Amino acid sequence: MRLRNFSVWCLLACLAATTSTFAVSGLAGASPHSGGTPSAWKKARALVPAAIRKSGVVTVATTASYPPYELYASNNKTIVGVDPDLGHAIGKVLGLKFEFHNVTYDDIPTEIKDGHYDVGMSAIGVFKFREKVVNFVDYATFGEAFLTPKTSSFKADDLSQVCGETIAAQSGTSESIQLGKQSKICTSEHKKAVTALTYPSENTAVLAVHSGRAPVLFADLATADWVLKENPGQYRLLIVHDPAIKGLTGPYGIALAKGSKLLAPIEAAVKILIADGTYEKIFAKWGVKQDEVRTVQINHGVTTTT
Repeated sequence: MRLRNFSVWCLLACLAATTSTFAVSGLAGASPHSGGTPSAWKKARALVPAAIRKSGVVTVATTASYPPYELYASNNKTIVGVDPDLGHAIGKVLGLKFEFHNVTYDDIPTEIKDGHYDVGMSAIGVFKFREKVVNFVDYATFGEAFLTPKTSSFKADDLSQVCGETIAAQSGTSESIQLGKQSKICTSEHKKAVTALTYPSENTAVLAVHSGRAPVLFADLATADWVLKENPGQYRLLIVHDPAIKGLTGPYGIALAKGSKLLAPIEAAVKILIADGTYEKIFAKWGVKQDEVRTVQINHGVTTTT
């Protein structure tokens, strides 16, 4: 499938169709026991707040344009990906239904803080500045990369090398923040500023590169790698390094409001899913085994270059 024949939105939706044919309930959160509810599940369920246990629903804010972590399936209605699979698996352990809602990425922490949604699951990088607004249950790791057309002469693999470059990124992401900071560093060193072109979704940021409006995309490694693999021969991937935050790696986290009583049961559920192998199957299904963790932590954020 080629980008020249489809919009990025259509491309991602069509790609999702190939993976969404697998029944999520059959892959994620299935009990390895045949004799009723496992004791570990019962203990985790006992931690669920009474009000949510009564409603049976956890509302989840996500941004459905960041494959393979979240994207729309071919029906353009169902949100699929690593986070929905993991969320539904957590819900199965806790006896709850996780309902995913598409929300602007920038707004997720505030929406969680203000109580409009119970949790946020959207490949959210756990950084110290975000921990001031919400709490996180860390469940994966991330790296970052530049994605550029194969014919491009761009060859930077470090933020210090991008002075004077024009680079696309999704608004509100750590990438867009880092580009802004790097631009100030460039000008302080009497070099040309970075022209950061920010877009409301990763779809539109990728489309900007494809259409030539921007020569480079700066994104999380999993997303950049997804676009690279689904468009063979069109792009080059350059993994980014930055000693300021140890190679631009850090955790993804499930966001919850400060004081949320869901933190403990969700932490317990993720640990159960890692132990019973469900977690590993989800990450393998979406081709992101490199993002797996074996230890779940709370608010283990890194300091960004902000």
